[in-house]
Amino acid sequence: MKRTSSQKIREIEDFTEQFFSEEYLKRNNLALVMTGIANLMLVANTLIVDGQLWSIASSLLIVFCLIFLTFRNFLLSCIAMIPIILSIMVNFGFMGFTGITLNGGTAMVSSVAVGTGIDYAIHFITWYRNTLRENNSFSAAITNSILDKGRGIFFNVFSVAAGFLVLAFSRFVPLVQFGCLISLAMLITGLGAVIIIPSLLMLIHRKDMHKAA
Repeated sequence: MKRTSSQKIREIEDFTEQFFSEEYLKRNNLALVMTGIANLMLVANTLIVDGQLWSIASSLLIVFCLIFLTFRNFLLSCIAMIPIILSIMVNFGFMGFTGITLNGGTAMVSSVAVGTGIDYAIHFITWYRNTLRENNSFSAAITNSILDKGRGIFFNVFSVAAGFLVLAFSRFVPLVQFGCLISLAMLITGLGAVIIIPSLLMLIHRKDMHKAA
């Protein structure tokens, strides 16, 4: 068989298993075993997908627990996770839209994005809480956090993304895909930290902000 999708290989294997019934195999003292490169590809892809799901779930859970221990606030911990979750969704959506397959290189993108992308949210929320303690103004705390930390976050995003984009000049396609997807994930998490997190904080504290105004 030529290289094809895992879904097509699974359909062919299912058809083969149904074609040779259990009764036929027992009557003729036969055993049906799938083999070949196509079956090996299917097993490998299944392991990659299962490992990807476990990796994402475990890394998100561990990061959330660490953030919760740091902030001691369930709501802020949930808000900090939103840019990461959004970057993972955009990452897989982009892969599906452009036809990038899940392989050994692209399978590591989400886990790396979780570890590196959470920094932006932690920096922003930490600065926001410190500023809020000083002047007790939600609006001023959010504005100062954007002005003070926003520039540093974007500098970090562009530097990290540029470092991974070097892989785009590789001749090895999985490395090219890995570098581009990591750069995209860094951009989404950086924008999420500077745009989505402040918007959610303003939405949560809008009543207090109106009273102060």
